Amino acid sequence: MSQAATVRDAVCGDMAVVWSLIQELEAHEKLKRKSSVTVEDLKNDGFGEQSSFKCIVAETSTEDQCPTIVGYAIYFFGYSSSWGRMAYLEDLYLKPDFRKKGIGKRLLRTVVEAAVQRCCRMIQFVVLSTNEEGKKFYESQGCENITETEAWHLYRLGPEQLQRLARGGAAE
Repeated sequence: MSQAATVRDAVCGDMAVVWSLIQELEAHEKLKRKSSVTVEDLKNDGFGEQSSFKCIVAETSTEDQCPTIVGYAIYFFGYSSSWGRMAYLEDLYLKPDFRKKGIGKRLLRTVVEAAVQRCCRMIQFVVLSTNEEGKKFYESQGCENITETEAWHLYRLGPEQLQRLARGGAAE
C-alpha cells in the first residue's frame, strides 16, 4: 500500500493541526522559549482581513485512510533594501517518518514558486546551528549559508522589549 503525498494551500480549518506541528518543531529544536501563538492567532493572522502569512501543508493518504497532514511551511513576503522583493520562510517542518521522501523538497519548491510568481529576488530564512539535517537539506537544494560569508548577526525585540521601547523606554 503506497502513500501519496500532496502539497496544497492550507485552509483555516487546518490551523489546529499546523499548531500541533509547530509544537513538534519546537520540541525537535529543543527551544528554550515556547511559542505564544495560539490556534486562534493562526486562524486570524493567516486568514483574517489582513493576513500576515501564507501556509501550505503536505498531506499523505493511503487507499483506506483519510488524508493526514504531515508537514507545513509558513512564509510571507517583504522587501529588502538590497534585493527588492523577497520572501521569508518562517518554518518548514515535516514529521520525522516522512523525511527523505521528497516531500520537504516539494514544500520548499512550492514556496519558491510562490516567490517567483511575486517577482521575489530571494528567500531568506534561518536554521538553528544544531540542525545539521536541516542545513544539509537546504544546502542540497542550492541554498547559501551566509552566516560566515556575510557575517550577519540575528537580533530580536521580544514582546516585553517591544512594548518598553514603543513607550519610549530603553529595552533592557
